[in-house]
Amino acid sequence: MDLKKKAVKHIKFGKGIILEADDKTVLVKFDSQTEVKSFQYPLAFEKFLILEDQELSKHVAGELGDLKKIEAAKREETLQAKKLQEELFKNTIEKSGGRKSKVNKKNIHIKCNYCNDGDSMDCIQYAASNLTNIKAGSQVEKQALTQDSFAILTTRTNDVKEEGRVIFAAFMVMEPESAAQEAEGYIHVDEQYKLALTLEEAEKIPFWEFYCNEKKPESIRMAAGLHRNLTDMQAAQILKKMAQILQGGSQEEMAIHFFEHFCTTRNLDINTISQPEGGLVRLRQMWEK
Repeated sequence: MDLKKKAVKHIKFGKGIILEADDKTVLVKFDSQTEVKSFQYPLAFEKFLILEDQELSKHVAGELGDLKKIEAAKREETLQAKKLQEELFKNTIEKSGGRKSKVNKKNIHIKCNYCNDGDSMDCIQYAASNLTNIKAGSQVEKQALTQDSFAILTTRTNDVKEEGRVIFAAFMVMEPESAAQEAEGYIHVDEQYKLALTLEEAEKIPFWEFYCNEKKPESIRMAAGLHRNLTDMQAAQILKKMAQILQGGSQEEMAIHFFEHFCTTRNLDINTISQPEGGLVRLRQMWEK
């Protein structure tokens, strides 16, 4: 099926023409926009794009339906596996008398330390053009990072205090395709679920709005180590904020899809995601009192 040069309508951008299309992506030039927009295929035709060609529209709808069935089956499989894992964990906790940790080791924050001695634009620009493999260091428990693991990248420059640390990228982890790709200390990025922000966008999402040191919430300090683990709710709050920041841009569709995918895999209701309660938020509440 050839979608090239086919007319489409977008809910915000209006009329446009498909310049290029393959089984994963469509590139569209809209009359109202100067830059070419990129969309996921066929997911974009569920909420964002409408084909003027009715026959092609029916064909795309069929492919979308097939994809939804596959994704639904995967979600159900993931949910069933998670329920079984939670039940086994619950039984183990009851027998041991222990407590379940609030954080999830599958959600990892990676501090980009090398930026502290220079310009934070270095890592931000790198992520924007090459968010594929991330050097995470030997402290990461690689065995804990699987296909459904989530990661964020943060940075700050040496002239900015720690409360100025910003989140500039987020992605789901992908297991390497071969042993040759399994490099020491590297995390592989799932191309379907990744977001890279500009510096202006990143400055709207401070890391400490979402994260806090539970033992000392008023302390905005990373201390030793390059990594921290997040709760599922913290991760969802970050993705929700990213989707809001990227609204109206070329990554809007990806951000929404990423947020919905994460909430599904973590069994969270997207309509009941709580407000962030990070260190900066708690400090403001203390000051207000």
